[in-house]
Amino acid sequence: MSEQNQNWFEVKVIEVTKTEIAPRNCNICGCNIPLERLEALPGTQTCVNHSTEPKLIGYMSVSHKTGSEFITVDPRDREALRRAQRVHRRAR
Repeated sequence: MSEQNQNWFEVKVIEVTKTEIAPRNCNICGCNIPLERLEALPGTQTCVNHSTEPKLIGYMSVSHKTGSEFITVDPRDREALRRAQRVHRRAR
């Protein structure tokens, strides 16, 4: 095998380390904030129960057999919620 072909087969190994997230407590009730929430929202200061962000509803929409889309809807928007539910039912 030529030297050029040997170089093609070389594999470079890279060590991937997960960033450590320091545990944090909710500013309102003092309970521990789950690590999953801290990973998703690193700057959060509250637990899910005391979050001021509106809770969203999510649906999968499969518009093509090779791709899908995740739709998030504010439950207070009745028309958007109705349309998302309709798309979800049609995709099933």
